[in-house]
Amino acid sequence: MANNATANAYIEEPIGKIDTKEERDSIWQSIFNLGKLRNFNQAANLTWTIPINKIPMLDWVTASAGYNTNYRWEGATNATQQLGNTIENSNTKTIRGQVDFVRLYNKIPLLKAINTPRRTTPTRPQANRPGQQQQPQPSNNTPIWETLYRGFFRALMGFRNAGIEYQTTEGILLPGFMGTPTILGTNFNTNMPGLPFAFGSTRDIRDDAVRLNLMSKDSLQNYPYMEKFSKSISANALFEPFSELRVQFNALLTSAESHSEYFKYNATEQKFGRFSPQMSGNYNVSIIAWKTAFSKDNNLRENPIFETFLEYRETIAKRLAENNPHSLGHDNIYDTLSGRLYPHGYGPTAQEVLIPAFIAAYTGKSAAGITTSPFLSFPLPNWQITYVGLSKVKFLQKWFTNISCLGIVTTTG
Repeated sequence: MANNATANAYIEEPIGKIDTKEERDSIWQSIFNLGKLRNFNQAANLTWTIPINKIPMLDWVTASAGYNTNYRWEGATNATQQLGNTIENSNTKTIRGQVDFVRLYNKIPLLKAINTPRRTTPTRPQANRPGQQQQPQPSNNTPIWETLYRGFFRALMGFRNAGIEYQTTEGILLPGFMGTPTILGTNFNTNMPGLPFAFGSTRDIRDDAVRLNLMSKDSLQNYPYMEKFSKSISANALFEPFSELRVQFNALLTSAESHSEYFKYNATEQKFGRFSPQMSGNYNVSIIAWKTAFSKDNNLRENPIFETFLEYRETIAKRLAENNPHSLGHDNIYDTLSGRLYPHGYGPTAQEVLIPAFIAAYTGKSAAGITTSPFLSFPLPNWQITYVGLSKVKFLQKWFTNISCLGIVTTTG
């Protein structure tokens, strides 16, 4: 566990020449008060190594959890004191898991022997005496049956390790805050914004700040209040059926969303109001599109996958309409480009129709069976293949000391 905080302050002094005792005393007073706070930053992190590997049967599994927070207070300039200060916080929760399959395999003596590299002791050739026949050197060739069974079990133990991580981050940005922190990012006289906020709490504190008269009422305060949330899921696995071939699988899902609105004082109604709410976000996920990756255009420069995508729109639109009672009982929409009829509310260019149809077409799946939600619950793996066996070919050893073949397949949506 660790906590780091930094504060930046400046010493105030009267305008003009400092030539009176009162002016000098005011400077010294500012120094004794440690100046006027300009900005304050605080970061705390807590990491816990889950002792699951202390269980004898699970010593091949490791896991950890973490909680990290950031807090920022930025003071207004002397010219904009009426607009208030800006405070922002965030917290990140992380949990990781890792499995070492080699350690698991080695619990079986036979598999441990196969995983242990064989050591060959070089023998120095002995010089023959004059007239003595040359003695044959012992052969180090491994019997073919041993090579086969070692290779068979080594391939069965192809997966060497795997891991997964889940992480969420959320936070608040509040402008127009009139309070100033004293210790640990909060002011203990008003208990604002409070220790929970300074250490990552996302509870809305605006009503408390208004009650304590700690929100700017100036009409020029036009910075939005924001709430942010993001999450990510990543998984990886290493498949190595033999030492020269490595296949690294990686899957990733990330999403983020943000809510913003203007929290301003209404002088007419003499109360604070919330104006112009907005939502925005993004989503990224790894998928498998191997079935359609090598599709080519025909002689008319038409792509069959794209044509399938256009056809799938009608199927997806009908599925969506069947599950929406508000779409039933209305006349269908005629699409002049395709000459097809689409149900009410689900035209050929509707977002709800395009995304599932696109995913189904380019992943080689049926439009009748694919989920109509654009958000996958879990990412699918991409992979990276590395082969270094060519460096063992005698002919190539004359020209190259190391040869590595690398192939990467990455598809995201």
